[in-house]
Amino acid sequence: FSAGMLHDVGKLVLEHYFQTDYKAVRLAAQQTEQPLHGPGLLALENTLLGADHCEIGGQLALRWKLPSSLAECIRYHASPEKATVAPALVHAVALGNTLAYLYMETE
Repeated sequence: FSAGMLHDVGKLVLEHYFQTDYKAVRLAAQQTEQPLHGPGLLALENTLLGADHCEIGGQLALRWKLPSSLAECIRYHASPEKATVAPALVHAVALGNTLAYLYMETE
């Protein structure tokens, strides 16, 4: 549960502390008709910010000294194949994330 709740904490950091920069990401996503999730968002974040919300959230998890399994879920939920500490948990979070966005798109 905690892993699922925390996996996008990097987005909250970007929204709160880098409002102007992240607004540019949202605007670019809108202009290019990219959803605010998935590979397109990660590419925009990396291009415009030099890092993505997964990396930023992962660094925050380390700073907060969260358990390595939670830190890995935050860092690798968009690339679960990179997980080494808790791959099953990371894949479960990634799947839940994908299913949530699929559900939102059908609403």
